[in-house]
Amino acid sequence: MKTGRVELLTSDQEVTVHKETITAGGSFGVAALMAMQKSTISAVALEDSEIIVLSRKALIELRHEDAELFALLMMNVARELARKLIMTDDMLLQHVREHKDQ
Repeated sequence: MKTGRVELLTSDQEVTVHKETITAGGSFGVAALMAMQKSTISAVALEDSEIIVLSRKALIELRHEDAELFALLMMNVARELARKLIMTDDMLLQHVREHKDQ
């Protein structure tokens, strides 16, 4: 993301959960890009925002055009996914703590 703030939400028909707020320099949608599936996250701009979009097609083309850059990008994507997984684990643990006696 170049500028602005975007709120990430995950939801089903009954519950909506705020996952995080992304600011300039952050990224979102990497799990959907890697899984080659639709995202389960909704992104809502909280203010005027400028984002950079990397399509699956562009990602595949990069793999063929510059394997070293592709590998570096994938390593950074893996780090971002690991960070988001840890954050989600923390959210789950916090929820369990809050509802432990119910």
